[in-house]
Amino acid sequence: MKRITFVFSFFIIVLLPLFTVEVYTSELQSTTNQEIHFKSYNGPVTVYNTMAQIRAIGTALGIPIANGAFEAGNPERYFVMHLIDEEADGLGADILIIGENAAVDHIRNLRAIISAYLESAYQYTKEDSDTLATFITVYNAVYRFDINNFREKYNEIVLNNLSSDIVGLSTDYADWPGNTQIIIPLTGRKAGSLSAIDTSVISDQQVVDNIREKSDMGIDIRSDMAELKDREADEAFENAKKAAEEAANAAKDVRNAQKSADEATNQAKTSARQAAQAKSDAVHAQKASDKEPENEILAEKARMAAENAVTKAKEAATAAEEAQNAQNKLLDAQKQAQKQADKASEEQIFADKKRSEAQNETKEIAKDTTKLPQKDELISMTYGLKITDKSKLLSTLVIIDSKTGKEVKTSSINVIRGRTVYQAGNQFIAIAGKNEGNAAIRLILIDGLTLEMTKQSEDPVSENAILINHGGFYYTVIKRNKVWVLGKYSKELELVAETPFSVLETTPIFIKDNSISVVDSENRIHVLAAESLGKN
Repeated sequence: MKRITFVFSFFIIVLLPLFTVEVYTSELQSTTNQEIHFKSYNGPVTVYNTMAQIRAIGTALGIPIANGAFEAGNPERYFVMHLIDEEADGLGADILIIGENAAVDHIRNLRAIISAYLESAYQYTKEDSDTLATFITVYNAVYRFDINNFREKYNEIVLNNLSSDIVGLSTDYADWPGNTQIIIPLTGRKAGSLSAIDTSVISDQQVVDNIREKSDMGIDIRSDMAELKDREADEAFENAKKAAEEAANAAKDVRNAQKSADEATNQAKTSARQAAQAKSDAVHAQKASDKEPENEILAEKARMAAENAVTKAKEAATAAEEAQNAQNKLLDAQKQAQKQADKASEEQIFADKKRSEAQNETKEIAKDTTKLPQKDELISMTYGLKITDKSKLLSTLVIIDSKTGKEVKTSSINVIRGRTVYQAGNQFIAIAGKNEGNAAIRLILIDGLTLEMTKQSEDPVSENAILINHGGFYYTVIKRNKVWVLGKYSKELELVAETPFSVLETTPIFIKDNSISVVDSENRIHVLAAESLGKN
């Protein structure tokens, strides 16, 4: 099994000098279902996009596809190709390309884009779209660069548009722009069907095994997929039932067509015999008339016999044509009956397959559920910082069982700078972030239980700044009006004071009693009042 692992290397945990508190483990459980194997950016941003704005990207891609287009979007940002060929062997697919200028940097947001795309292009509900989006991203991560796997499943038009060096999805968000082709397998069923997307492919054993590696074994998301497959089976069963009814009606049509064909064939045979007899009579009448050229009665009989022969020949031709048409209708009815019978059989096989998958997965989920901790334990916890990037000295906040030393919870915010955080009530204050893409460096508040960011400061913070706590306020170097100044913040991250002059971006911050000293851009020391940041 191909195992998806963190890109990070963890080094050492530094315990923070905080008091120990008791908490139930259930209170530390995340409220999100984020796939833990993906490295995403978690920190301050320059421009904050709402979830509605993020989903709008996927919706904009899906609407043209729903209206019959074969591609949509901007190749430099987000672009989708709709690749189907009903005559070709193998699955069709949609290929979602993340362009070089795309700003998506979190797996949650990427899944939101995919979910909204499925919702608008294939008429899935948001709930089902969310489930599919999770499995699609894990599927594409499991088979990243595995072009041979895709060759086994997809048709030629799909394969001709895949690049082996970028196919699939990296587990590191930094690799996504310009290096991603997300494959969404299609069954060929129409939009509106629960089976428009091939759920069997995106939830194969390797995908499920990777999801099972989550701390909660992916119980919820796997249950959602099993429930979706169960509904797929119901839909296919109804399709099979309808096709069987249509097959029965088609069988009646075959019997009626057979009867009509038999009647038309018999009539054609009768007309042919009559035409032959009329032709023979005309020949004999003409011979009799030729022997007695002066006999007007024989001449009239010959003329009438000839006319009758022509009429009967026409009737025979018409009867033969009608017999052929009846045979053609019979063949069409037989083909239609076979088509409906095949469809009924295919739908029943598909329904049985989906039902079996759903039942097997439900059984496995039930087994895994028994392996999860069943007891809500009261633990004494403390906090620590764990290095996430040794070269850049970035870190993350962790909760630790103070009795066992075991890590209980790790913050998703993995870009804390300066290896420094301060406790402020039930939250923590830190400098966090990066200066790349939409990421930014800001002061942030981190919730003490969820370890998620609850607020970020408005002004940029220097990437080399230090953070100092004094008298319940927090001091660091920020950019205001395009210059660096020393800013003073409350525990709510409200800016309450700033220096009236620019400081060196990397200025030391030295506090003695109620005075603070910093250096300006010329490296001259200034002693300031801690309260106002004005001159003492």
